[in-house]
Amino acid sequence: MRQISSPATFKDSYIAEVKEELAKEGIQVFKVRKPVPGKKSRKLRTPKHIKVILREAILELLKEKEVPTYKKIKQKALEIYKAKRQQQESIVDKYYGLWKIEDKNLVDKIALDEEIYYEI
Repeated sequence: MRQISSPATFKDSYIAEVKEELAKEGIQVFKVRKPVPGKKSRKLRTPKHIKVILREAILELLKEKEVPTYKKIKQKALEIYKAKRQQQESIVDKYYGLWKIEDKNLVDKIALDEEIYYEI
């Protein structure tokens, strides 16, 4: 999973899907498109980790009594993602000092290297 650094990561189709799901649950979200009879399901499905963040962003905007426009939802979702990211403990911080290495960047390179395999 790549790190999210832009509000553009949250695509409009992802937001629309989450808004439709919220409408089915009875949560009133503004401007939800009605399903077209005979139309197939969405081609682009929302990843689960993004769906959770978008859902939380929409509900938070509704609590703040703001109209959840796509732009506001994307910005709020990025804020929520960054806040969650800061709360998680870094792998480097967790294992730093396990080996007597002074260069913290070396530990970072080892942790992110895709060619190294670990056995447990």
